[in-house]
Amino acid sequence: MSTSRINWKVRANRVLDIKSKLAKSLEMNRSYLFTGASIFDILESQKQRVKEAVQNFDSNYLLNVSEEDLIQALVDEFHLDVPKLREDEIHVADYSETPVDVSGDPMRLIFDRSEPFYIQGNKTTIAIPFDGDPGFFKIRPQTFTLSPPSAEVVSNNLQLVYIRTDQNAEAVKRDYQNDLGQIRSHLDSLRASAEEFNRRLESLVRQTVVERKKKLLADAGMVAALG
Repeated sequence: MSTSRINWKVRANRVLDIKSKLAKSLEMNRSYLFTGASIFDILESQKQRVKEAVQNFDSNYLLNVSEEDLIQALVDEFHLDVPKLREDEIHVADYSETPVDVSGDPMRLIFDRSEPFYIQGNKTTIAIPFDGDPGFFKIRPQTFTLSPPSAEVVSNNLQLVYIRTDQNAEAVKRDYQNDLGQIRSHLDSLRASAEEFNRRLESLVRQTVVERKKKLLADAGMVAALG
């Protein structure tokens, strides 16, 4: 075999390796939404955090601070803020070429499907601005789908990525609208749960603060009685 043919094969393998790494990087960055801890677990954890916060206050501070100011501060701290999409600001954030592995496409003539087979495709990134706590995009609501959309949270934007081997804008639009519908539905379910928690939050905080203060005063009374 000639040296030139060997060099050509080395260069081809290097190109294949680079494309493979790029494709794997894209797959690794893919993040499915609403697949983390359940909203029920989050709410129970939040209630426990309220109790721990009150328990950790210094006793002298708790007995002397304005009770109403403290309650309001804790309500503000533990209030849940489910994201609201700014749909009027949705835009295409990026459009670029990207390698696409088509080895699994039965309609293509490929002799060796045991290895990736790349062609040049395109990647469309759609940004959905939002306000609220981005952590909710990881929480599983009470009502959810087994095929959640994938996206990345970048600053205050939810970025949805669509990769195709053609320029079918209608297909991208169809997929995007389907994903947007699912995101809306999941957020609506989370918001209903969070709003119920928020409605009861002040009562929970007040009860927890009052009970701790009562215990502290009772403890102080017992100490005084002991002389």
